[in-house]
Amino acid sequence: MGGRRVKAFEPHKLWWTAEEIADESLPDMPDTKRGVQKLAKRQNWSTREGCVRRRSGRGGGYEYHFSLFSARAKDHLATRALECADDEDERRRSELWAGFEALPQKAKDKAQARAEAVRAALEFERLGQKRSYAVERAARAHEVGARSLWNWLKSVERADPGDFAPLLAGKHREAARVVATAECDEAAWDAFVKDYLRLSAPGFTACYLRTKNIATKNGWALPTEATLRRMVKKRIPRDVLILSRDGVAALKRMIPPQIRDKSHLHAMFALDADFHKFDVFVEWEEGRVIRPQLCAFHDIYSGRILGWRVAETPNAVTVMLTIGDVVEDYGIPAHVYLDNGREFASKWVTGGAANRFRFKIKDDDPLGVLPQIGAEVHFVNPYSGQSKPIERSFRDMCEEIAKDPRLKGAYTGNRPDAKPEDYGTRAVSRELFMEVLAEGISIMNARTGRRAATCKGRSYDETFAASYATAPIRKATAEQRRVWLLGAQTLKAHKESGELAFQGNKYWSPWMAEFAAQKLVARFDPEDLHGGLHVYGLDGAYLGFAECRLAVGFNDMEAAKDIARKRSQLLRATRERQKALIRLQDAEHDALVREAAPAGEVIDLAAKVVEGRFDAKRRADAAAERPAAPEAAPMSAKVAEIYRLQVERFEASAQGGASEAEGVKQDSARDRFHWCRSVFKRAEAGEEIGEAELAKARSYRQSNEYAAEERMEKFRAQFDAATEG
Repeated sequence: MGGRRVKAFEPHKLWWTAEEIADESLPDMPDTKRGVQKLAKRQNWSTREGCVRRRSGRGGGYEYHFSLFSARAKDHLATRALECADDEDERRRSELWAGFEALPQKAKDKAQARAEAVRAALEFERLGQKRSYAVERAARAHEVGARSLWNWLKSVERADPGDFAPLLAGKHREAARVVATAECDEAAWDAFVKDYLRLSAPGFTACYLRTKNIATKNGWALPTEATLRRMVKKRIPRDVLILSRDGVAALKRMIPPQIRDKSHLHAMFALDADFHKFDVFVEWEEGRVIRPQLCAFHDIYSGRILGWRVAETPNAVTVMLTIGDVVEDYGIPAHVYLDNGREFASKWVTGGAANRFRFKIKDDDPLGVLPQIGAEVHFVNPYSGQSKPIERSFRDMCEEIAKDPRLKGAYTGNRPDAKPEDYGTRAVSRELFMEVLAEGISIMNARTGRRAATCKGRSYDETFAASYATAPIRKATAEQRRVWLLGAQTLKAHKESGELAFQGNKYWSPWMAEFAAQKLVARFDPEDLHGGLHVYGLDGAYLGFAECRLAVGFNDMEAAKDIARKRSQLLRATRERQKALIRLQDAEHDALVREAAPAGEVIDLAAKVVEGRFDAKRRADAAAERPAAPEAAPMSAKVAEIYRLQVERFEASAQGGASEAEGVKQDSARDRFHWCRSVFKRAEAGEEIGEAELAKARSYRQSNEYAAEERMEKFRAQFDAATEG
């Protein structure tokens, strides 16, 4: 059963229906409509003069005066009325102060001065002076007019002294500003919005002109361009405008970046890593010129670059070797932040990580280097300086290393349109580049005056060393060192001998016969496949070493949650608002644009010759020497034939000419054309024309068919004039 519908209480209500009495659940009164009706009959309410009346409106019935209620019911209603009055007073007071706070400071100061003058007058009156004398004295003291002070006293009569200021504030802002707005049909607005809110970001004027053509074609009201600009600012939210014209990335920038505090961390607690492609041409192996890639691991707490390696392209082998350098020199980090690039999401590096969503994931995948040594892996957004602070260090490298004077001529510029004048004139040697890189990273780490909260003016080196000396850091064992120096691959042992086959090579040792037909994890040196395999079980237990027995393959194998949630919510909500705002489909808008395209006009290309002015004698001599010209130039036979065929085709379509009378059957375009002309001729002559016929003629005159027939009429007149000549 549904609950009883409760209406809002009216504190000054005098007349009540039986249903309203029941709904209020008054003391000593029935709580059902039928019970109230029985009480009224039992107590003869209908005989009480002036206490019962017929209810006006739908449903009819009777209404009863509250004086018929019991004493306890009347007390209950009085108490409720007082409570409602208090609530209403509090609501009005809140609204009064809210309006006062919205005023400019100048208006607030003026209101406070008026309140002080009123309080002074009331204080003089409280001390025993007559109000007229009190008002005069307060007006002189506060330099205001006595008449104004009398008006202010009237405005705050019986009000709390604390509310004098908002009551005496000017009322100039209370009235809503009424702005006349030109009419704009919703269909025209939809057409404009569909055109304007596109990722190609078309210009406002171009969209307005296209919409104007559509509106003219369909008879829609469209305001001026300036008015429409104001409508766009008022009716299209800024986030929808940015998403529709600038894209998702621009919308995400509307949320300020998260402020991250690193003071609770310590050295080696969290590292981040990434690859950076230098804007420098370097001569690499075999004389190839490349832009080398730097793989670097960076301590988030101190900002220090801990380990780095250079490769031709991003690959998992370089990542593993860099991890080995960092762990060997400093220990094992607790957390590592990476993007989801192929080199970092490789099974060798992060295989087995819970949040790794790249490549095919299998149950028997071997653990990668980082999970194997106990470092927790976090995948973050690429190119995000908020979640990977190493991006900030890469920006410094672009200025301090890539533009080093020793690399002059090899710098490529960071954008295609920012190439230096000496672009491509030189490619530096690999040795020189590595020397500049090592020196630049060392200088960056040692520079003092860092303004980060954890550095406090120290260098990255000093900040890292101070925390590293007291931080609890795990060190790598000899067995763990073997892990990051080797790649990993799950292989199935031969069903009889236990031999492993990998990259065209065969690996076997006598102990492997016990593991025949089982899946094993082989770890190897990617740069020396002939060096053998270290074999592990799927549970990570080390089983032994397998020698390479047949070397036929190649031996070198190249290799912040809160902000994300807010951005997703903003994107989802804005897309919904965008969908509600753009109501036209692409096909519908394209059809409107096509239909509104203006029809081409026939342009008279006849030459316009201006006769020269000469004196009378020269004009007479020139006229005597000129041969007599024919009255009209004869038309060539070919052109005349074309004119004749065109006229015959249109004459045939007429089938007997046009009718001048209303209601005649219109079988051809020419009939309809002449009928339309006849309607307007009769209207100009003063004849009475029906509204339906006149509206039909006006609509037809805007059609392409009428324009074509009108051009043919001019063409026919030119033909007749030419043939007569």
